Amino acid sequence: MRRTFAVTTALLGITLTGCSEGGPVKVYAQDGPAIRVSGLGDTYSWIDSGDGKAHNAEVHDLLVQLINDGLARRGFKKAAGTAPSFWIEYRVTKENKTDSSVNPHGVDYPIGTLIIRLFDPGTKQKIWAASATARILANAPPDERKHRVQDAIQQMLSKMPPRQK
Repeated sequence: MRRTFAVTTALLGITLTGCSEGGPVKVYAQDGPAIRVSGLGDTYSWIDSGDGKAHNAEVHDLLVQLINDGLARRGFKKAAGTAPSFWIEYRVTKENKTDSSVNPHGVDYPIGTLIIRLFDPGTKQKIWAASATARILANAPPDERKHRVQDAIQQMLSKMPPRQK
C-alpha cells in the first residue's frame, strides 16, 4: 500500500510539473570578433545553417517568420538586390554542444537550444550570437508553445547590436 501511494504521488508530481509553464527562458548573448561598435546596417540575408535547421519544415518556417518579424520590429529588412549589411542564421542543437569560436572557455548549449548568429559578409566572421534555452512542453496548446518561442526570440534579439542611425 505504501509503495502504491509513493508511486502515485511521484506520478502526480510529474504531471503537475508538466502542466506548468516550464520555467524561465534562459538567454545568453555574446559579441563576436567582427562586432560593429557603430551598429549594424539595416539589411540582412539568411545563410544556410546546414544541419542545424529545425527538424521539420513547419517549425523551420515558424522560426524564420518569428525572427524576420522580430528584426522588422527593430528596423531591419531583408536585402533586396543589394549586398546585405549582415548575414543571419539560426541553429537548434540536436545534442549537447560546446562552442569555443569566441570564448576560449566555450559556451555550453544543451539539446534543443535555439541559437541566432550574425556574420559579416565580407570577412565571414561572427558579429554576434545569442542563445535561448527553455522548456517547451509538448502537452501545452500550440498557441502557448508558439508564444514561448516568440518570447525567447524577442529576448534574444533585444540583446543584438543596434542598427546604425
